[in-house]
Amino acid sequence: MPPELSNLAANQDSRTLKHKARPWSIICTSPSVLKKQTITQAAVLISVLALISKFIGFFREVLIANYFGATGQTDAFVVAMLIPGSILGLFAGGFSTLVIPFYLERKSRSEEAARKFVDSALLVWGSVFVVVSAASLRTM
Repeated sequence: MPPELSNLAANQDSRTLKHKARPWSIICTSPSVLKKQTITQAAVLISVLALISKFIGFFREVLIANYFGATGQTDAFVVAMLIPGSILGLFAGGFSTLVIPFYLERKSRSEEAARKFVDSALLVWGSVFVVVSAASLRTM
């Protein structure tokens, strides 16, 4: 086997082993998923996704009004769902605002350090979310 092909085969085997250890790395390292975007492209993408989200929310409200009517109980349900959604939005916004700068700092040092940081941050945030959810279910 020519040396170029043996080197290619060895590189392919090491990538395959790496992907077997972490199956999500196939998706995360795909060039089509992580292509470089300009700020304008990213802003347009976020704007389009926000617009789609607003339309979905509008249709959700239409369906709730259609099936349950415009009654005081429906209004109470909508307000009751608004409160945890707002709290979750505050935590999610704060979480991303805090994590992204620390992630970028660690990623500049080492890819592995960045991955460990995100894993630990999600573990802590997820644990807090589960505890708060369990506590709220317990009070019901």
